[in-house]
Order: sequence, then structure tokens, then C-alpha cells
Amino acid sequence: MHRKLTFFAVEKSAADQCALGFILIPNDNTMSQSEKFPFVTYDAALASALITKGYKVQSRRYLRSGKAYFTFHGAESLKRAIELYWNDGLLLNARTLLAEYKRTVEKSNDRRI
Repeated sequence: MHRKLTFFAVEKSAADQCALGFILIPNDNTMSQSEKFPFVTYDAALASALITKGYKVQSRRYLRSGKAYFTFHGAESLKRAIELYWNDGLLLNARTLLAEYKRTVEKSNDRRI
């Protein structure tokens, strides 16, 4: 079974200027649109896999709960890598991935209040 990825635009919510508030707006799935909008995930395993694959994190935001969200620059190649990840087709070095995942989780847990 293959999953189809849909990119979303991320905009700050006017009501949540002080808190973490985002609105997800679906784009029209064109190549130019996927490059305009960032990809945001709370999935530490997915973020670790993308970092290991060489994608640069635009920003990391750690929450008091210990979770974090990761923002990546949108690109067609990123979209393809995410699809491969969810379909078990993304090839990565296991030790490098595990080390990145541990770093990611430790940073998140260090910021717990």
C-alpha cells in the first residue's frame, strides 16, 4: 500500500500570537507550490530520517511537553523522500539514523518543564 503525501502551507494563527498556534492550509500540489511552503512535522523519527538523508532543518521548536516540531524547506525532492519513508523505501545508514534520533529525542526531553 502506497501513501500519497499532501503538502501544507503553515501560517501563524492571529488568535495564538503568544502561544503555539498554526493553521494548516492545503496547497494545490503543484511543484512550484511545494517549493514555496515549508513542511512541518512533530514526528521525531521522520525528522531524524530527513536530517540523516541530508535535508536541512529550517527551524526546531521545542514545547514544554517535551515534544518538538521541525520545519523543513519545501522541495519536490523532500516530498519524494517523505513518501519513500512512509512506504519503507527510504534507504539510510542505520547507525547514523539511530544517533540522530537519539540526539533529537534528548534535545526534546532536555526542554521539558
